[in-house]
Amino acid sequence: MTGSENPTISVIIPVWNEVRLLRPLVECLRATGGSEIIVADCGSDDGTRESVAGLARIITSPRGRAIQMNRGAAVAGGDILWFLHVDCCPSEDSIRLIRTAMSDPGTVAGGFRWELTGGRWYYPLATGLAHWKNRLRKNLFGDMGIFVRKTVFESLGGYREIPIFEEVDLARRLHRCGRIAILGEKLPSSDRKLAAEGPMRAFIGNDMLKILYGLGVSPERLARMYRARADSDMSAADADRNSIKEKKK
Repeated sequence: MTGSENPTISVIIPVWNEVRLLRPLVECLRATGGSEIIVADCGSDDGTRESVAGLARIITSPRGRAIQMNRGAAVAGGDILWFLHVDCCPSEDSIRLIRTAMSDPGTVAGGFRWELTGGRWYYPLATGLAHWKNRLRKNLFGDMGIFVRKTVFESLGGYREIPIFEEVDLARRLHRCGRIAILGEKLPSSDRKLAAEGPMRAFIGNDMLKILYGLGVSPERLARMYRARADSDMSAADADRNSIKEKKK
């Protein structure tokens, strides 16, 4: 991007079997205007692709969030790449705020203030603390809706195609290129993954993974730990459901 007052923005959304959530997000983005929408699908078979036919550009990618985002970035035509999770809900002002942040030539990337939907009393406390830490350390996580200059993203080789913490790795490399803007505008995200595991346990577990990553534990090992935790939670949930069924008999 070279001094344009209205840089073009390409939104990249990695998905797999998200028919319920994808279309509302795409319609929301189309209402904000001023952006190219790219859906990087890795083999959905639930109607996800068909749900946004004619509303977004759909590409096929091997599975893996970093891989999907890189494939989307490779075909993007925008000056700025904006990576979004499918379960978020950006405001109508998001495009303008990104352009304002990136009007500073020294700023190479940024993200929004993470917020959780779901209504639990401690969510504002947890996300408020996370926002304070992210502003202080200039951290970037996927739930923050990372945006980055395409030229800078390409110069870094994009996301490392690792199974976890690809956005943390990108942020570390972006620090060497220029400023990272952490905006005060909230980007609400669903608590569906936290709710499935139990929010407090998920917060603690995710923080432990971040600490281990910072200590040099490999992303591959951390991904195995994360999957084992998820599998354990699913098994416990199945046992609870079976117990309830037995009681009803």
